[in-house]
Order: sequence, then structure tokens, then C-alpha cells
Amino acid sequence: MAENIVQDGRKKKRPGIEAQKQSIIDATVDLFIEHGSRAVSISKICSRAEVSRPTFYRCFKDKEELIYTLYQDSVNKHVENIMLKGLLTTKSIDEEWIQDALDQLIDTIFERSRLAELVFIESNDPNSPAYEIVNNAFERVADVLEKYLSSRVKIKPSRVFLKSIMAASQWIVHDAIRSGLSDKVKQEAKKANWQLIRYVLISMKENSANIQHQTPT
Repeated sequence: MAENIVQDGRKKKRPGIEAQKQSIIDATVDLFIEHGSRAVSISKICSRAEVSRPTFYRCFKDKEELIYTLYQDSVNKHVENIMLKGLLTTKSIDEEWIQDALDQLIDTIFERSRLAELVFIESNDPNSPAYEIVNNAFERVADVLEKYLSSRVKIKPSRVFLKSIMAASQWIVHDAIRSGLSDKVKQEAKKANWQLIRYVLISMKENSANIQHQTPT
């Protein structure tokens, strides 16, 4: 494909495929928030991103692959790389480590707040691909947390309970995004999220201690 020629006669280099992918993703996020994922066609995405259909198909096989990439990057990559990998590989995990990991996860989500807003909206629609992807992520986190808590505090909370904590954390982050993401709002969200998680951890430790105390020797 020939390069564009600008008015002074110099060649204008076309953006590479990664830049084109990002333009398509950014346009898709805006359109999905405005209309919902099912109502947006590839033609609308191309128009908003200012790319041709051939360019779209060079970047993504189809709309389904675009959607998978969108939610995979926004949900699974963050959760797996920061929380799950750490819980599975870090030998010395204490409250300070957990708080730092949570803060890092939240900061990463805030960096792509528009995408996080879309995920929150779409994950509440059972017919949206985001619904299944978010729930699968919750299940994987619950698997790891069950093993971690069983080995550390000798108690196994229900999966419904663990997933409800994750949903509450997701709401805290979304509330911060809706509130404008000032430095104060970000810090309040981190503080609220840690208070929630720490309260859960303390409650579990206390329950574990009570169970051990009541167990006949």
C-alpha cells in the first residue's frame, strides 16, 4: 500500500499495525459504552476509528476476536499478572504485600479507566461476552484464594462469599472512575478497597482462631 503524501511533498508514514489496533480498540470502547457491544457493527467501528475494513481485518480476524482481545487485556491480563501470579509464586505473603498488590492492580485499571468503565457496564449483562469473561476471572481468583486461605488461616470461605468481595472491589473502582479520578478520589478508592479486604482477612483469622480454640484436644 502506498504511503500518504502530505502537502509539502514529504511522505507521511502510515501507523503500524499495533497503533492501528489501538485506534480500533479505543473507538470500539467508546461505541460499546454508547450503544452496547451487540449494536455496534464493524462498519461503525471502522468509521469511528477512521480505518478501512481491510485494515480492520489485518488487525482482527472478526468482531469476536476484537471483543475477546478487548476484555482479555482489560480483565484477565491485569488479574493474572498482578494478583494470581503473585499469590501463586510469592513465598512470603503478608498484609503489606497484599495491600501493595491491590494498589498496583487498581492503578493499572485507572490507567485505562474508559475500558474499565465498559467492562463494568457490560459485565452486568448476561448476554455480553464481558459477563462470561469477568465471571471466569472471578472463578480463577476464587480458586487461588481458596487454596491460599485454607493454608494460611485454616478456613475455607464459600465461593459465593469470595466472588461477592471481588464484585464489591469492582464497584469501588467503578465509583472512583465515575467520580472523576482526582488524586483524592484515587486514594479514597484504594483506602476503601483495602479496608474491605483487611476486614475480611481479620474476620477469617478470628473465625479460624475460634474454631481451633473450640476443637477438643
